[in-house]
Amino acid sequence: MSVSLENRFHSFMKSVSFAESIDALLLDETYKERQKDKKRADYLLFDRKLILELKSLVKDPSSKVEEEIDKHRNREDFPLIYGQTDLQKILKHLPDGESINRRIHRDITRSVEKGLRSADKQFVDTKYIFELIESISLLVVLNQDIEIFSPEVLLSRLSQHLCSSLPSSPRLENVDFVWIISESHLCVVPNIPNAFPSILLKSPNLKQHEWFAPLFEKLQLEWARFNGLPLVQLNMESMESPSNISFRSAKVEEPKTTIQARRFSAP
Repeated sequence: MSVSLENRFHSFMKSVSFAESIDALLLDETYKERQKDKKRADYLLFDRKLILELKSLVKDPSSKVEEEIDKHRNREDFPLIYGQTDLQKILKHLPDGESINRRIHRDITRSVEKGLRSADKQFVDTKYIFELIESISLLVVLNQDIEIFSPEVLLSRLSQHLCSSLPSSPRLENVDFVWIISESHLCVVPNIPNAFPSILLKSPNLKQHEWFAPLFEKLQLEWARFNGLPLVQLNMESMESPSNISFRSAKVEEPKTTIQARRFSAP
């Protein structure tokens, strides 16, 4: 696919009848005063029941891993390495390996946190501009080819901020759902080859949301059709934990044929 994932998603939004571009709507003089000094999301969907903001991961933070590891190479307990090896194999030999791993995870996901906090503000302002009281907010996170942002890494960071109770990292109250669309990795699922992960994460703050499920199913199905791919959904109720699904890099695989859906609540 030669068109970028972000441009493809914007084209998708233009192609469906249930999406309105907020930038286009704000050309109306009706909203001139209310939008002053306000941020806004990208789209309103399904008769404005759903507010959608798009964030695309474009900068690869892999160098931050090497920068952190370089700080420890001269330690006596640092293992000898011949060729390339997995980061976790290095860290397990260090007594403070877990704390190093947490710092690396924090550093490489700063852009994810920044995007999440920005979206939180955009949803607040969008609801104010359009006087949307009951609308649900959906943050769409796109990862086209940044391998270090595996679905596990993104889920860990996003869940941390959606569920946080720490004063230093207050919970984000205005992001109801996060939809991760990744083309950097494939799901490892028996009998389903080359499956793109499509992951929906729900904020624990959200109470009444039963009406959202069929709208999201329609949105996800139309996205699959737009890309010319079938949509396959896992029966999450038959699984002990979403962590039972693993992922692998998509770089060495054949052209993709399947989008794999996965849906669960933040822990």
